[in-house]
Amino acid sequence: MATKIPLITLEEHFVSKTITDYYVSQGQEQVIPEKVMDIMSKLLELGPKRLASMNNGKVSIQVISHRPNTLAIPPEICTATNNELYDAIQNSPDPTRFAAFAMLPTAYPDAAAKELKRCVEDLHFVGSLIDNTTNDKYYDDEFFWPIFAAHEQLGVPVYLHGAPHVLDQSSAYHGNYPPAVSDFLANFGFGWHSEVALHVLKLFASGLFDKHPRLKLILGHMGEHLPYTLERQHRLIQKTWPAATRPQRHLLQVWHENIYVTTSGMFSMAPMSCLIHMCCADKVLYSVDYPFCSNQEGLRFISALRESGMINDEDFASIAYKNAERLLGLRVPDSNKIGLEMGKDETRLRPWLSEDSANGDPFPHSPLDTVRE
Repeated sequence: MATKIPLITLEEHFVSKTITDYYVSQGQEQVIPEKVMDIMSKLLELGPKRLASMNNGKVSIQVISHRPNTLAIPPEICTATNNELYDAIQNSPDPTRFAAFAMLPTAYPDAAAKELKRCVEDLHFVGSLIDNTTNDKYYDDEFFWPIFAAHEQLGVPVYLHGAPHVLDQSSAYHGNYPPAVSDFLANFGFGWHSEVALHVLKLFASGLFDKHPRLKLILGHMGEHLPYTLERQHRLIQKTWPAATRPQRHLLQVWHENIYVTTSGMFSMAPMSCLIHMCCADKVLYSVDYPFCSNQEGLRFISALRESGMINDEDFASIAYKNAERLLGLRVPDSNKIGLEMGKDETRLRPWLSEDSANGDPFPHSPLDTVRE
């Protein structure tokens, strides 16, 4: 008998009218340029069209967050935006299909902490998604740490997302190619990913994770370049940083204990293979990056992962939805019948990141070994 495995996705975007109006009031371009207004229409809608796309992609629950901004958003605008998202979910044809991450006024850390508390306790949001920088500043500065303290205290994660660039003429991203290529390189083509990776290393070096050891940090796009380079960075930190300057908990320990990684916008088995060798099974979560990527793209990927033999059935279910349920305190209700249909199939016994295997041989290069250095 066929069964269905739910799918929960975590980096799924919308744009609020509050924000578009704020951009107009500041004399700035809209969050999405006119040339991609077809995407803007999808970002503005949390109704039947979005649900139809989710159904086609077998997505049981979307966790909605506001698309990152080029401006620092003040507290009152964030509050109005979060209220708008809450109302849109409640007025959707099926509110049980959605959860939400808060938008926070990161330039005002105390106000951001207060807004997070309101959103979690009053609106039942499950965390926040914040821009990678605010006014070109990273958050290793302790000025911003009340934001992280609030997440730790409330037990909810913070999702760190690349911040869009508006390039000036001196930008190093310009070169012997059209301006559209510069924008691509500065943003979703490369810059976002490398800058979020840098930010994680800066947060680690600052001692943030020693100060807030229970902080839960989510990264998108299969880890923003870090899984491929992390072992080298850890090894060189241990070798070259004076002991007095190193955080108490080493980089790989922080990686395995504090950081969660989604698959948003990445649909290839090659980087996924790297990711599952560098993450423990409870830290990887399926995501799509709707509407910049389609739910159908995501469905093809998650189906291919299921058939790849890289992971066993238990870990597949964890990636598909169980990790999200645990991390965010969600539950796919029994009435939700949307999910990936699985035919009657042999149980996949190959272990993933386990110290035991079906034939008794240890799994090579388990990241668990690095935590016990």
